[in-house]
Amino acid sequence: MVRPLKLRHITCLPLLLCVALSGCGGGMARDDGQPENVVNSFPPGWTTADEKYDADGDTISYVPQGQTADSWSEKLTFQTFKQAANIDPAGYLANMAALAKLHCASSNLLVKDPAKDANGLRIATGFLGCARGSKSGQDETTLFKVISGHQALYVGQIAKRSDPAKPSDRPNDAEVHDWETLLDGFKVCHGNKC
Repeated sequence: MVRPLKLRHITCLPLLLCVALSGCGGGMARDDGQPENVVNSFPPGWTTADEKYDADGDTISYVPQGQTADSWSEKLTFQTFKQAANIDPAGYLANMAALAKLHCASSNLLVKDPAKDANGLRIATGFLGCARGSKSGQDETTLFKVISGHQALYVGQIAKRSDPAKPSDRPNDAEVHDWETLLDGFKVCHGNKC
């Protein structure tokens, strides 16, 4: 996988691939006309690493205190792609996996069964593993939660870097549970219905 910080510079590529492959639509919930509001949180002791807001979308990343946007072992990133409403979230993950093949010595994507939230929005979650990423030289494991909204595509991801020579540094079961719990709180609300 490409380092999550750099992801914001190439995020249009997976979306363009998705649209070009025409595998991204269908199965949409009815838009009730209410504004979509994102709900998310970050772990105690983490701080904002970087933020970007523009007409195409928003990105905000958090890292544990003492780490930076460029030098991190764990990073939590939330992205909103304003021009990508109703994109298939599983297709987005497949495109991220295709990009990982270009930037990792090897990669693996495990996608959970697609689901729908209380508002009928399509959701896909998945783990992406990247061995020896071309930018960092480290292994990266990332958990994604992708929500296909009526007004945008919303992506939450948490990643951990580890030394390729130390498999024990990879996320353990307790960390994975914490990640899943954190991203379970990442939601898109319509008006005041979450």
